[in-house]
Amino acid sequence: MQVIDCSEPTYEATTIPHGTMPVEIVRLHVDPATKSSTSLVRFPAGWERPVDGNYAVDEEIVVLDGELIVTGVSYTPGVYGWIPKGGLRRASATPMGCVALAWFSGIPAWTSTSDDLATSASARADLTTIRSGTTPSPFGSMGRRLRESDAGACWFVDGPAQHRASNDTEVFDVQRRQWCRIDAGNEPPDWTGRLVVRSFN
Repeated sequence: MQVIDCSEPTYEATTIPHGTMPVEIVRLHVDPATKSSTSLVRFPAGWERPVDGNYAVDEEIVVLDGELIVTGVSYTPGVYGWIPKGGLRRASATPMGCVALAWFSGIPAWTSTSDDLATSASARADLTTIRSGTTPSPFGSMGRRLRESDAGACWFVDGPAQHRASNDTEVFDVQRRQWCRIDAGNEPPDWTGRLVVRSFN
């Protein structure tokens, strides 16, 4: 198990389709089979994607710094968001810049569209204020399920990760800004705090 400190990463410049300027990215993990990926993304102040469109895969984000606006919805530090595959995204922007942890359930192929499509259901949660729920997480700890799809599920856990992982799992400690991936059957890190736990099918 490798623990990555997300507070001092080394970024590389890249482009996002139809973005007005490059962003910087750190790849934390790419699954060789599904091509799902987890990355840190740093958006410069004033970045925009003024076109509408969608990705062919699910995306989850946790904003660490700044603000990201997607389809008129604001994501600020500590806020989690999930946009399902095919979900229409209206113009995106980061007026003051943004750093976010981003996960895609496969290759993030972008399609721009001018069609007046309905916006798909999505999820948003403020991880700084919500409380842990009563649904067992992959570690046995009680958590609040943030979303579930054919790619897996994601929980918020406020407390320790207690048992071996039941599935391949990623954990992000919101307060420490640390990330790790754990293979099924292995022990989680000795973290107690506000955790985002993503389990893969």
